[in-house]
Amino acid sequence: MYTTKSKVEKYLNVDISDSFNTQVNEWITSVKKWIDKYCGKTFESSSSVKYYDGCGSRILDIDDCSSVPTEILILNADGTTGSILTEGASNDYLVYPRNEGVKNQIRLVVGSRIGFFPRRDSSVKVTAPFGFSASVPEDVELIATKLVGEIIKEGLKGGKLASVTLGDYSADFQKIDETADPLGIYQTLDLYRDIIL
Repeated sequence: MYTTKSKVEKYLNVDISDSFNTQVNEWITSVKKWIDKYCGKTFESSSSVKYYDGCGSRILDIDDCSSVPTEILILNADGTTGSILTEGASNDYLVYPRNEGVKNQIRLVVGSRIGFFPRRDSSVKVTAPFGFSASVPEDVELIATKLVGEIIKEGLKGGKLASVTLGDYSADFQKIDETADPLGIYQTLDLYRDIIL
């Protein structure tokens, strides 16, 4: 998660009753999903498997991952493993950018067991810690804290709300988008946003 109840309490300078923990956690989860959707990526790193279409070249763009992939397989047309690639200048591939924490490109080295990534659908299987980095950037954490805090603050002062029930408290709040706009949140998130053309 990008924020916690404790951080939201500090932001608002209030104590939130434990009876609201479930709803606060749901808001925290909703805000995380909203940020991930807006940016086109997640800022939490977790190992998972993704399949990529081969491009017929020595370079393959992949989703952001926080370190070197743990496994890269070249798949045959029937989905079985054709080759297992190993990382290193004297092996099969290197990940780029080399001097950055976030990696998003695989480049085959001269002497790799394959000359290029096969040009077909789902020909490359990558297991990696996909996500932005090992830790959530501080400005993204602050944005999440502000968004959740503003949602809670609207409820505390009887503002614009919609379909939320917290124990005995029931209210409504409008979309996260409307909360984000006056806070200038889009300007910061645009720095991280992946725009797919």
